[in-house]
Amino acid sequence: MSQLEELTTVTQSEMSYDSNMRAALGITSSLVTVSILLSNLVLSGTILYNRELRRNQFSILVLMLCIISFIIGVVILPFSIDQEVKSGWEFGLMWCETWMILDVFLFTIAILYLATINIERLLLALRPDKYKNDMHITVRIFMIGLPWLLAALISLPLTLKSEPVMDSNGYCSVIKGKYRLATIVIFFLIPMVLVTLIIIGMVLAISRLSRQMYTIQVVSMARNDAIVLCVINLTFFALWVPFFIVSAVMSYGKPQEHEKEQLNLILQWTYWLGFLSLAILPWLWLLQKEIRNGYKKLLGCEV
Repeated sequence: MSQLEELTTVTQSEMSYDSNMRAALGITSSLVTVSILLSNLVLSGTILYNRELRRNQFSILVLMLCIISFIIGVVILPFSIDQEVKSGWEFGLMWCETWMILDVFLFTIAILYLATINIERLLLALRPDKYKNDMHITVRIFMIGLPWLLAALISLPLTLKSEPVMDSNGYCSVIKGKYRLATIVIFFLIPMVLVTLIIIGMVLAISRLSRQMYTIQVVSMARNDAIVLCVINLTFFALWVPFFIVSAVMSYGKPQEHEKEQLNLILQWTYWLGFLSLAILPWLWLLQKEIRNGYKKLLGCEV
């Protein structure tokens, strides 16, 4: 076989492999997106259907996280699927810039709502006897609106100052270059440290409740909340760890050209692994007693 024939065979093999990988990625990403939409729709319906959950600040914050996750599944992820399957962006520079801003903005809101839920449960563990008085209407509105305001203050400067969004290969990239380090710190490391400190605070608060002879029901509820939050937080951040690691390697390592192609493929898979968390979290919230009872009522089961 001549060198030309060997080169042709290798090229065809690579094209076939690339096509198969893109097809697999397209199927996987579509399944993840559908799962996000369905799971968050079910949990949202559960909370809205149940009057007790609608009056509960905790479940309202969970509902807001579900709504944001649903919006991400409708506005952001379908365009990511299209870009990956077709190997390029087909919706113009203006929508690319808008989509990039919305991507970062909505993801920031989701993380901030997760952090707010942790804070709300910590407040309950710290002052269980005064919690209802503390959670007056002004505080409730503040906790619901604050993630939107903080997300705008955090994400918009990063997206507006980042490098051109269309790369040489015709892809619409969310954030590149030196600003990627800022996204890793702001959107991953800081929230992870924050929720870890909150969980430590809850453990200490539960210990104090036990020493102060609170009822078994109060201590048990606080302990259950801490366990649920540990599972939720661990799942969310564990699924996003690979994406941010690969992102950091691509930004600040010095990979060769063939290594960049492999890292790009890995980055795409880890991107969807991270968003898989938004499909899993709604089911994990069922570990919380009130939400689980609300789901049973939705199904017509006796509680």
